[in-house]
Amino acid sequence: MKSSVQTLHSQYTEVFPQEAARLEALHKQLKGKGEEGITDRKTFDTGHVTAGSIVVSMPSKKVLLIDHAMLRKQIQPGGHVDPEDETILGAAYRECQEEAGIPPNALHYIPLSEQNTDLPFAITVQDIPPNSAKNEPRHFHYDFWYLFTVPDGTEVQHTGDEGVSNPQWTSFVAFAENTDFSRQAEKINKLLATS
Repeated sequence: MKSSVQTLHSQYTEVFPQEAARLEALHKQLKGKGEEGITDRKTFDTGHVTAGSIVVSMPSKKVLLIDHAMLRKQIQPGGHVDPEDETILGAAYRECQEEAGIPPNALHYIPLSEQNTDLPFAITVQDIPPNSAKNEPRHFHYDFWYLFTVPDGTEVQHTGDEGVSNPQWTSFVAFAENTDFSRQAEKINKLLATS
């Protein structure tokens, strides 16, 4: 992994100090174990880092969401960081192609920081329930979110990933009203306004 998760966490909480308490579990895990297993999907004590893509179609400002089978709700494209991913941002690009059929060259990345493009614009903590089929206990996903835009008319398609389905464009109003996304909608608006 080219970018240190500890460094990204530290820089993120410097930019958004009001979020440090919400990210305390990630902070404790990094402080106690360092980065050992932090991106490994089999690290369950207490969790692991995942990558998320917020894709906004412009100028209509619709947001790409997919249906997640196990969580039984709509989420953004994203998922686990694979061993071959050089960065978490790289994993976000890959997951968007795998889950919605949008290739990396079609995505326009809007970084939070020009000085460190690997810095996510949001880090969310997802409480993942136990999954007996995969022999996985309850754990956390520390989801690093990255913002992309595409032109209106960009087609999305289900690419066969069995855990997700039905990629679709949703109005920004509906996205912002969803409690899973409402906290980050203001950040997205600010980033889009400055891009």
